[in-house]
Amino acid sequence: SDKPCGGYTAARVTSRKPRSIPIMKAIQNWLALEYEKAEAGLLSGVRVDAKEIVCRRHLMPYLEERGITMTSKINASTFEGYPIYRSSITPLGRRKELQIIKEWCRNYLVKNRYLDSNLLLDKQLRFIPHVPVRQTDLMKNPAINPEDWKIIVDYVRDEWKFEVLKNYAQRGWYFRNMFHHFILFAKNSGMSPEELLKLKWKQIEIVDEGRINSKGEKVSWEVAYVRTIRSKTQQAREIPVNQARELRRWKQWLDEYIADRDLRNVRVTKDSLVFGNPHYNWRAFSYKYIAKSWVEIRNKLKDQLNGHRFSPHPYTIYSMRSTFIEDQLMKGTPVMEVAEMAGHDVRETQRTYARLNLRRKGTELT
Repeated sequence: SDKPCGGYTAARVTSRKPRSIPIMKAIQNWLALEYEKAEAGLLSGVRVDAKEIVCRRHLMPYLEERGITMTSKINASTFEGYPIYRSSITPLGRRKELQIIKEWCRNYLVKNRYLDSNLLLDKQLRFIPHVPVRQTDLMKNPAINPEDWKIIVDYVRDEWKFEVLKNYAQRGWYFRNMFHHFILFAKNSGMSPEELLKLKWKQIEIVDEGRINSKGEKVSWEVAYVRTIRSKTQQAREIPVNQARELRRWKQWLDEYIADRDLRNVRVTKDSLVFGNPHYNWRAFSYKYIAKSWVEIRNKLKDQLNGHRFSPHPYTIYSMRSTFIEDQLMKGTPVMEVAEMAGHDVRETQRTYARLNLRRKGTELT
């Protein structure tokens, strides 16, 4: 019993033992909460999909292999072998997966008293291992050099699009034409694939800015201004894009496609997705499908592509965003303006600029 001390009762100090539930249940519950946040617009759906892949394909098998089926069995040494378990991927990939695991531990296990918070707070324990990342590891989405870009675009436009017609795949014909314009817009706008998949026609304004030609005459020069919000940073911005002609061509192609196939009750409106699917009321294509198509094209052309001079990684669907940033910096566009157009971290843009600046000054330096 508690004994009186100076007129007060000395309470017995005890540490509360963490509760316990099955690992599978703890992961399912957390992912369900994350998807609720995504539906409410608080998180990116693509980001939550990535968390689910890591948890189901890697985290659960890892814990099961070590005989950890209940949250109460997680201890200070549980995750120290994870970097070795996932040694087949890049250091940056391992770091990102460990960040997701840490988020699960902090935001769900600790919050619901399934894990002792001291494990995360004690920095000497290294509960979540540290994975060193080199500069080359950070360049996993390398910019596409002009020669490689021409090879890719020529192949998509002249060969890849027409392959489906041999199999009479009409909807495949639509997708491949859409994909052609999708990558053109991605490379010239610096927008992320997720932004482009959500882009609506009402977010685009085409303005004739005019210009003076070599003869001194004023001629038409249309620029597409795109209003967008990047889901990752929630940064609103307006991007001037040299794609007005391509957008008009794509809109005309869409109208003709809909008319030729007699798609009833389907038309392009200001609320239609620019790169949506008219066969399903303009529903967006999945990011996975877009990325899969890119990998298919890249693998087909791998023997013809030289790759990025500073990066050992292959081109990804995000490489077109990197290409926009590098192209702008090589043209001499101020770093702050490039970061603003791309919705990018200024420090990361500055690092890219510092690397490219030597190439821009090559003649002067030598």
